[in-house]
Amino acid sequence: MDSVQLERFADEAAAEARALMSQVQSMERLAAGAAKLSTATSQVVGASASGVDVRLQGNLTGFSTALGRATSSGHDAVARTQALARRLRALAREEADREREAEALEWCNALAGDVADAAR
Repeated sequence: MDSVQLERFADEAAAEARALMSQVQSMERLAAGAAKLSTATSQVVGASASGVDVRLQGNLTGFSTALGRATSSGHDAVARTQALARRLRALAREEADREREAEALEWCNALAGDVADAAR
């Protein structure tokens, strides 16, 4: 795999990290909204204490908790994807260095051959 391909993979990983972060931010907004609804519902439940209200408040709390866990996992996925992009970029730089070194060695060997031919 050459440095250009590695750099392209790094760009794709970085783009994926940005897309994941956008999704995580959406989940955070949903979790905040669910938490507000849960709080409002618990105030209503305190006043009415109907079975439906209690179940609704429980569902909202569960939803908010699940979104919180998903958001945390999303942040972990973003961090892993960003780390992958950094590693791919480092590999691309290393591969580009190797490619340049190989070209320089080839050029030096050709030059040495030309010098040897000229000396004859």
